[in-house]
Amino acid sequence: METKSEKIAVWLHVEYDFESVGGTDMERLEGYIRISEYVDVEFEQIQTDLNAVKIKVFEDKKADIRAAAQAKVNTLDRKIQELLAIGHDNE
Repeated sequence: METKSEKIAVWLHVEYDFESVGGTDMERLEGYIRISEYVDVEFEQIQTDLNAVKIKVFEDKKADIRAAAQAKVNTLDRKIQELLAIGHDNE
């Protein structure tokens, strides 16, 4: 599994008095001061293909829509058959 190295530090939000852990991007935020030295941390990167997940969701939705549509078509077919049966009874 791949790892990603990132520099993180502990930051203090001055106004609301809470600590947060973040990387160098926290330096751009107002109201935070760094209260620890940066340390290198390695994170395991989870390899997921987001597009594959989205495609699966869309395929599942398509299947649900098709099933619902087929159920409606079956209901209409049944009503047609009932009307045809009634029509033959009147002859």
